[in-house]
Amino acid sequence: MKIRTKLLVGFAAIIFLVLLGGVLSLVQLDRMAQPLHSEMPQNIKAVSGLMYSDTLAQLIRYYDEVLTQSARNYVFTHNAKWKNKFLETEPKLNEVIQEAVEKGDVLDKRIFDGVAAANRELIGTDKKALALVDAGNGQEAAVLLETGEYLKYKTAYEEGLGNYAKKRGRGIDEAKVPSSQILIFMVKKVDTLIASSRQIVIVFIALVIFVAALLFVFLAGSITRPILFLTKVVSRISQGELSERAVVDSWDEIGDLAHSFNRMADNLVEDIKNRREVEEELKTLIVHDSVTGLFNYKHFMDKLKSEFSRADRMKNHLSLVMLDIDYFRSVNDVYGHKMGDLVLKQVGEEILKSLRNYDLAARYGGEEFAVLSPETTAEQAGKLAQRVIDNLNARVFGDNNIKLKFSIGVANYPADKATRDVDLLILADRALAKAKEEGGNKVCLYGSVSEAGAAVQNGVTDVEMNELQKKIDKLQERANQSLVESIIAFAKTIEAKDHYTWEHVENVVLYATKIAKRLKLPEWQVEQIRRAATLHDLGKVGIKEEILNKQSRLTEIEYEEIKQHPRIAADILRPLHFLHDIIPLVLHHHEMWNGEGYPFGLKGEEIPLGARIIAVADVYQALISDRPYRKSFTKEEAMDILAKNSGTKFDPELVELFLEIVRED
Repeated sequence: MKIRTKLLVGFAAIIFLVLLGGVLSLVQLDRMAQPLHSEMPQNIKAVSGLMYSDTLAQLIRYYDEVLTQSARNYVFTHNAKWKNKFLETEPKLNEVIQEAVEKGDVLDKRIFDGVAAANRELIGTDKKALALVDAGNGQEAAVLLETGEYLKYKTAYEEGLGNYAKKRGRGIDEAKVPSSQILIFMVKKVDTLIASSRQIVIVFIALVIFVAALLFVFLAGSITRPILFLTKVVSRISQGELSERAVVDSWDEIGDLAHSFNRMADNLVEDIKNRREVEEELKTLIVHDSVTGLFNYKHFMDKLKSEFSRADRMKNHLSLVMLDIDYFRSVNDVYGHKMGDLVLKQVGEEILKSLRNYDLAARYGGEEFAVLSPETTAEQAGKLAQRVIDNLNARVFGDNNIKLKFSIGVANYPADKATRDVDLLILADRALAKAKEEGGNKVCLYGSVSEAGAAVQNGVTDVEMNELQKKIDKLQERANQSLVESIIAFAKTIEAKDHYTWEHVENVVLYATKIAKRLKLPEWQVEQIRRAATLHDLGKVGIKEEILNKQSRLTEIEYEEIKQHPRIAADILRPLHFLHDIIPLVLHHHEMWNGEGYPFGLKGEEIPLGARIIAVADVYQALISDRPYRKSFTKEEAMDILAKNSGTKFDPELVELFLEIVRED
């Protein structure tokens, strides 16, 4: 039973009791009133029957209501209720006159006809006044009610009523109220009835209170118990027990609420699952190369450093295998970069097949690959490298049966006397260079290179160190750029959920970059704003597709979910140390100049400059774009909206600058 139904049943029960008590009281009162009627003298009944029942009393009452109240009030107040009162009362007055004629209750027909004639003239004049008011001539209507002719008929009407009253043997005042004797008699009898029925009323009140208490207990039990249970379930879920669900055996609104809550909890679990999948995918992007699927340069360098430190501490062997595809540039030149990427992917897959579970393979850069083999001697690493090159030589690559050659260099700690992780890189690179010098397509161990073996005794030269540092810096920059491109590619997956988003992002990047350049910001800051604008909607990967593409306006709950996307984006970017500087710009691009934005309600210059720039570009692009729930605004309309919100939602200086850019375009 629905809560409303329960309440209606309870209310109906109380009403029933009230009616029952009323009927019982009336029966008792009727029983007590019988002597009142039987003991009344006939003359008292006759006198009391005159009260407002004869023609004179009704004429006086209707006359007061029509002329004194309704018509005049409407003329001076123009309130329609007085006009309606006039129109309702006029037929009643006519009925009184007609009934008096039919019953012969006229006494003196000449006097009565005079009253009726005066009444018709007064009513006619009142109607004219009403019509003038309706036509907007209230002043003229007021004057009409004060004319001599109107007052003449009014005087005739009142004199006629006075003469009529004299014929009935009563004055006008006597016709309006009963005599004092009747009042005294009735008061005494009423007092008697009240005293006699007091017991019934007390019993009735007690009964109503008792039943109301029972209904309260029933309703409290059927409403509060499931609500308390639902509250406990919510508390347990908030503590992390996500499998908890509300089982409420109720078919009312509380049952519906429990079912809705369970659906919300299911959606929450699904959202958490999706968020984790996104995070796992991003973790993969952070440490993996987007072309080959192997670990990327950055992860490889981190592992090289940690593994070298562990090998040095544990006095274990650590081998590094460097592999290069000979003449790979010709593959790109002849078959194109798309084919080149396919070849790199296939080479990476083949290398993985040849390795052990604890070996780590990475794309070092370009067509170079690296394998880190913990607890592996130089001899074991040489055999591993030979197995890799044999497997690679045994197959063809690409879609065109391309045969490739490979050169491999191997270095080992501690056999090759490296004292730092970068030394191991230099030694492996020397061995790789030696393999290429000898025609390529072979494995060369650093220990077998006699010249290099002699050189290492004197340490790594400054020239080699500088060259290596330049190479590392270049590879680091390339790795960072590759990672950014991977994240951007990942961000483009939003387009599959929200077709509007990526085209919108590209235009926001264009406008934000123009604003930054117009402000003559340093190149590094322009690049920072460009990256932040590119990734500002990254957090939408964590928002449900049905919300992103909803055809109507969002509900308050859905809007609150959308408002989480800057936080989601910040959480995604936080593990990427080289992107830390853009996190504040992405996180705060929905803050407003007046402090009414989200997620933190920053205002004015508390908001980072880059975030303020992205906010202006973002809103403008949104306004001139079609959305599922509305058509796009024209550029002029969008510019007007920006101008109107300058100084409230947006930085006024940036709005002025941006509008200049749009006009120039």
